Amino acid sequence: MVEERVLSEELAATMDASAELLPWLPELFIGQEDLGVRAKDALALLSVVDLPAGGSVLDLGCGKGAALIAVVERYGCSGVGLDGVQPFIEHASERSTSLGLDGRVRFLCEDVRAAPGLRGSHELVMLLALGPIFGDTRETMGELRSWVRPGGYVLLDEAYLPNDLAADDPHWEFGLSLDELVEELTHHGDELVAELVYDTPEYRHWCGEVSAELQERAREMGRDEPEVAEALERFAQRQRDETEADEGAFVGSLFLLRRSDS
Repeated sequence: MVEERVLSEELAATMDASAELLPWLPELFIGQEDLGVRAKDALALLSVVDLPAGGSVLDLGCGKGAALIAVVERYGCSGVGLDGVQPFIEHASERSTSLGLDGRVRFLCEDVRAAPGLRGSHELVMLLALGPIFGDTRETMGELRSWVRPGGYVLLDEAYLPNDLAADDPHWEFGLSLDELVEELTHHGDELVAELVYDTPEYRHWCGEVSAELQERAREMGRDEPEVAEALERFAQRQRDETEADEGAFVGSLFLLRRSDS
């Protein structure tokens, strides 16, 4: 029971919410396929490599499955997506079935830290918009690379401080420069293949639209569920405020790394 409560709290934290609000989040995000990192941005970065058809892709914290489904469709590979939110997994499974991907992709409601399957066997492992559940950047890469075959790939999102950030900016306390981040990402000897800065004006516009939709959805839900109305509206407003507050303070990017032979 304690473990379930801790897991619920950690799941909620990845979405910047309280554990009490977790049961309501699937309904709040009902109109959103992409949760944080967009599938089209993941595909854009992966376009620099050739993933073999039939290879296996593992998506840790897959949300509604948008990125994994897109990769499986594009490359003809198989995939496993893990997430701790059961309604997200159900949605992903239904969508993959509707697209004729039965037998090629599976979605499981699991704690991603206990990911099933063979370590060292996957062609690609993705960790998108999930936060530091495995520790800091160096520890995260150490974990992710263990699931990838030598020569396979790791795709993850990170944020770093822009070069023109003022020396006295308080964000320096919480972030790394690009050079420092790359040093952490490649600490285990893996090769940085490519980076894609997804935090563009177009992405910010999309985030603004999503935030506005969340606020409207929160108000609608609050009318039907008054006991959580205030919490839902606070959550939706905080999503918007944090998106606006971080603009210019961090550079949101996707990184693609090739695992070394060791």
